[in-house]
Amino acid sequence: MRGMSSIDELNQERARYTRIKADKEELKLEILRGEYVRKADAQKDYDDKAGNVRKKLLALEGRLPVQLEMKKAGIISEILHDAIYEVLSELAGDKP
Repeated sequence: MRGMSSIDELNQERARYTRIKADKEELKLEILRGEYVRKADAQKDYDDKAGNVRKKLLALEGRLPVQLEMKKAGIISEILHDAIYEVLSELAGDKP
């Protein structure tokens, strides 16, 4: 670095090392507290939820016609609402 003395450079490197060390210790603490989620675990959870939502959405095609047959508009709307919110709740993690 231009215009910097060896002492200034050394001090900057020490400060950088101290910051990195502090960040590392903070990450360790987060892991110990259970605040850290591994990327692979998060991806698996997302994939599982997405798969379940897909399965439930595809199941609506076979399930709803029987439930909707010969129903009045208000009842049809209620059945559709419940079916849609069931899937959305699954996606939000409200249901296992």
